[in-house]
Amino acid sequence: MKKKIPNFTLLLLLLGAQYCWATPTGLNNIATADVVPEKILVLQAFAEVGKDNKPDYFTGFKYGLVKNLEIGLDGRVFPESALEEVIKAQAKYRFEFGESTSIALGIANIGDRARLG
Repeated sequence: MKKKIPNFTLLLLLLGAQYCWATPTGLNNIATADVVPEKILVLQAFAEVGKDNKPDYFTGFKYGLVKNLEIGLDGRVFPESALEEVIKAQAKYRFEFGESTSIALGIANIGDRARLG
């Protein structure tokens, strides 16, 4: 019986686990100096969870407009009306200082707050 429990647990983990595909960049969820390659479109969906908060679900895209420049839009899947913008924009540019050193400058959460009142 003792041997069956670890085997069952392993089987449950293998069947219940989900694959995780991450984008190479994540200005809107993880700040990095990586950018989407030129002329590449990245579609994404992610969740934001907190200790005492209900989960929020987001979807969006990022696009490599030119080398080292990415732009994107994202927003909540179920936005709460009158609390925030439905769609927010972001942009990021990477400055390269050799093969292994770079720094990025970006801006995120650009939205139309004036419409909220």
